Amino acid sequence: MAVDTHVFRLSGRIGFSDEKTAEGIERDLIALFPREDWGVLTDLLIAHGRAICLAKKPRCPECPVNPWCRYYREIYLPGKGQK
Repeated sequence: MAVDTHVFRLSGRIGFSDEKTAEGIERDLIALFPREDWGVLTDLLIAHGRAICLAKKPRCPECPVNPWCRYYREIYLPGKGQK
């Protein structure tokens, strides 16, 4: 499981992990997902982080995973995108 900047950011935003280190996030992701999905999960999180869940201005209204996303529920919706 590769934890780059996008995987790191999205793991916390979506709610996969509350860890603050790449190693901790990797442990959490490994516990959550089967080994055969690690490669594709890494690729999907990177692509999603580049296209939708941007670092400074996530595009929450058009996000296909917003129903399951902690950031969307706890930060975006209450503030309607105004951080």
